[in-house]
Amino acid sequence: SDPFARLSGLTGVSGNWGETATQRDTMSPTFNETFTVPLLTKFPMGGKLAEFCIQLWDEDDKKRGSSDDPLGNVVVQWTKLFPDPEQQGTEETLALGGKGAKAGSK
Repeated sequence: SDPFARLSGLTGVSGNWGETATQRDTMSPTFNETFTVPLLTKFPMGGKLAEFCIQLWDEDDKKRGSSDDPLGNVVVQWTKLFPDPEQQGTEETLALGGKGAKAGSK
């Protein structure tokens, strides 16, 4: 597989606001990337955050007319993204769900 991730949610605006680089020829990708979401710009007076969604895709060769295939997705509650200061720096494994996800995928 050639997996990559698309990021959406939090701001309540539809569409993706981030996409990782594609990891070539791997079934165990590691995405060590950072994205900035300007939440204070979007919510200067505060507001309700939408769920954060990570969609995993298998990149296909567009030159051959193939489209990317879904591998699965995971929804992360915003409280996991902005934990208490005592919980910062912890890692968590998230199970994939949705169309294309295989049982036990993480």
